[in-house]
Amino acid sequence: MAQLVVEDLLVNYDEKVIINSLNVEIPKGKITTIIGSNGCGKSTLLKTISRILKPKKGTVFLDGKSIHQQSTKELAKQMAMMPQSPTVPQGLTVYELVSYGRYPHQKGLGRLKEADKKAIEWSLDVTGVKAFANSEVDSLSGGQRQKVWIAMTLAQETDIILLDEPTTYLDMAHQLDILKLLKKLNEQENRTIVMVLHDLNHAARFSDYLITMNEGTIVKTGSPLEVMTTETLKNVYNIEASIMIEPKSGCPICLTYDLCENRELA
Repeated sequence: MAQLVVEDLLVNYDEKVIINSLNVEIPKGKITTIIGSNGCGKSTLLKTISRILKPKKGTVFLDGKSIHQQSTKELAKQMAMMPQSPTVPQGLTVYELVSYGRYPHQKGLGRLKEADKKAIEWSLDVTGVKAFANSEVDSLSGGQRQKVWIAMTLAQETDIILLDEPTTYLDMAHQLDILKLLKKLNEQENRTIVMVLHDLNHAARFSDYLITMNEGTIVKTGSPLEVMTTETLKNVYNIEASIMIEPKSGCPICLTYDLCENRELA
């Protein structure tokens, strides 16, 4: 059974409809990546699933229960969200930021308990940022900061982790570092991971399930082999893509692409 189910979703900003009549299921215990062109509604869908945005119509169900029928704290014990380009208050240390992930498990303004400290230490260790625990977050590189934010989401000890473009602004090595970490967490901790990515080859390589979107609707869902085809990429991005299967991983990769001849410029 799918852990997250989205039914008949309608989301708008002011009078502009961003997502319309959208239905999709997120497989439990898998890595799902949402792909699509700029402005198609990827981040809006992720924010609606995490309850950052409230839909005009429709429902997001978590294990059969509407997320809007659950308290914020209870939902935060089940689902953690890392937004795109998050900001940190000046002077905050890595340990302090990661400790914020324990908020759903605390009562009132109570101090960190032993269980909280163990969760924080584990999160720092598994993400490889333990050496920077006492450093200010602002002093770290982009890749290190991304890992710290992931550490904070892990400290929440949720079954579901949502990430909006976790590799943005990172170089190739740091992108792979972050994606391999997420893959490890999925395989070893059985976390359900849902993320938005722009790089098609990364999406195909590190995902079990792909959701393609265009103009606020779902175009195609399925495994990378089912979704990453010349026809789908043409429908989603209006490009002519050359796709092959990478021998080592067995994953589809986009070798090269060009604009469709009949593409209409905005």
